Amino acid sequence: MSAHIFFSKYFPAPKFLDLASVGIDISPLAIRMIEITDRSRLEVGKYAEATLTEPFLIAEGDHKEAKEILKKWKKEYKLEYIKASLPEDKAYLFDTEIEFGTETSMRSSIEFSLEENVPLSGADVIFDYRLIGDSTKEGFVKVAVTVLPLEVINAYITFFHECGLTPVSFLIEAQGLSRALVTRGDQNTYLIVNIHTTKTTVFIISKGAVQFTSTVPIGSIDFVTALQKQFSLSVEEAEKLKQSKGFTRTDDNEVLSALISTASAFRQEMEKVYIYWNKHRVSVDATESIQKIILAGKEALTLGFKEYLAQSLHVPIEAGNVWANIASVEEYVPPVPLTMAINFGTAIGLALPENE
Repeated sequence: MSAHIFFSKYFPAPKFLDLASVGIDISPLAIRMIEITDRSRLEVGKYAEATLTEPFLIAEGDHKEAKEILKKWKKEYKLEYIKASLPEDKAYLFDTEIEFGTETSMRSSIEFSLEENVPLSGADVIFDYRLIGDSTKEGFVKVAVTVLPLEVINAYITFFHECGLTPVSFLIEAQGLSRALVTRGDQNTYLIVNIHTTKTTVFIISKGAVQFTSTVPIGSIDFVTALQKQFSLSVEEAEKLKQSKGFTRTDDNEVLSALISTASAFRQEMEKVYIYWNKHRVSVDATESIQKIILAGKEALTLGFKEYLAQSLHVPIEAGNVWANIASVEEYVPPVPLTMAINFGTAIGLALPENE
């Protein structure tokens, strides 16, 4: 079973759906939708983005605003079947070793280890896994396991059904985003940083599987707020100033001086994940060393931002290419502007068809 698809075992998507696949990503303050058409050509069809005025939390509120947006899109874009994202903070990830065997026997082995690794009973969760290498024990393999509470899955199913939409699969954000940013088949280890408005998700993908996630309570709005306070600006003015001056180191860049406190705290959070991974994983398996850091979210394009982060992290840092698994720009240029597309990584990863 693919470790990327939740519920596909229980609600398999009809084959014809792969001709036009729609991914919907709901982050705390935004909803994004994109369609990938035609399994062979992988071109972008319809797409849309909407900002939420109230944070979307599945366990709280009536979600009226989000429902109105999705109902409008359903009618306007003729949506029915979708692939949707789930929040990182609801998922549990762990690695284990199991005896290699049939699908049934391996799933049974993982089920026995669930309660040792997550604070929930096996009856209250749904899980999936991915093979990530051979074990040192003969006949055993290493697996990366992703677990979600059934109540969270059911809450999202109910929410989408109330919008008139049918989810055929779910991915946590890290899985969806990595499917867009990491070239299919790439087994290297990357630290991916996805910067939202109010938070940032930091995760490690290695051997094709997401193996660690962390949420940082700093987002793009915190940089804007720092400039507002320093220069008495509106949100719009502060955003423009940040984009024009950015994090470049010049003698007269007062913007960097205003941003430095927030930026330093942000970098320290990234360093924690980097150091943790090196201490606990690379010391055991040198092949899992982080090859590069990939930035996603609009902050990734801010002038001088990746250079600032690179000062203490001794690996290459780059803005992610959300079209890495679509086509080369020589063959096809997607219709979504780059400044907009950088936020669509998770939705694109969701919409990409599964491996044959």
